[in-house]
Amino acid sequence: MLHFWRKFNRIVTFVAGALLGFVMLTIVVDVCGRIFFNHPITGMVDTVTVTIPIFLFLPLAYVDLLDEHIRVEVLTGCLDEKKQMALDLLAAVCGIVLFIIFAWEGWELALESWRMGEYYPGVYRIRVYPTKFAIALGCSLFCIQLAIRGIMDVKALISNPER
Repeated sequence: MLHFWRKFNRIVTFVAGALLGFVMLTIVVDVCGRIFFNHPITGMVDTVTVTIPIFLFLPLAYVDLLDEHIRVEVLTGCLDEKKQMALDLLAAVCGIVLFIIFAWEGWELALESWRMGEYYPGVYRIRVYPTKFAIALGCSLFCIQLAIRGIMDVKALISNPER
């Protein structure tokens, strides 16, 4: 099951990275068009604005899966391994609570946006609901990953009580 979870998150992160690459390429084309031909891509700023949350929220779970999130270990570096694991568990529980709220509200806002046909007010009518669904999905996946990490921390604390 964890193998599937890792592979699924890798695919989701790849999709977000591919979107980021596409957005970067179109920004380069937009800048070159503006500088060399005095003809930028119309609506490019709006498109980038709408897509940024997609490649920010979707990879959250995969980054945590790889244990690549930024940590400040000034205080925890002085603690023994068992206390560090307990603090990691506490952080996972707090993260789950916070991101469940984000995911819950995100799904509600995404569904509402889809039902009403919400669009970004700009030169072109860019639909907003795909971005809102991506934010909700990213928060949901991160909740699941935090729960997996929390379960692994509990198992580690139980299996090695002498630490």
